[in-house]
Amino acid sequence: AIAVDRLPSNLVYLPDNAARSAAARLSVAFAPAVVGFVREGGLPKPKLGGAVVWARDAEEVARAMVEEKERLAIEEEKKRQERFKSAWRMLVKNVLVDMYVEDRYRGDLSGVGGAAREAP
Repeated sequence: AIAVDRLPSNLVYLPDNAARSAAARLSVAFAPAVVGFVREGGLPKPKLGGAVVWARDAEEVARAMVEEKERLAIEEEKKRQERFKSAWRMLVKNVLVDMYVEDRYRGDLSGVGGAAREAP
C-alpha cells in the first residue's frame, strides 16, 4: 500500500517540490512530505519531496505551484546568465593579464636565459 492512501481524508499530498514554496508563499499550513530515506555518512536521512496540505487549500496551492515553477525557472535562468557573465569577465581578465605579461617581459626573458647559456 502506498503511504498516500494512509493520509487522512482531509489532507492531500502534492508531489511537486514547488508545492512547498508555493504553500509558504500563500501562508498556507503544510508539511514537507518524506518520500524515502538516503544514507549520508552512514546515517539514514529523510528524503523530502512535495508537501501535504489541507484538502481545502489544495486547489489554491496547485494553481500557485504553476506560477511558482515559472518564477523559479526565470530565477534559474537569471542565475545562469550571471554565471556566464562572470565566466566571460574572468576569461577576458585572464587574457588581458596574459597580454600584459607578454608585452611587459617579452625582451627580458631572452636576456635572463641567454646569460646562463653563454657562460660555458
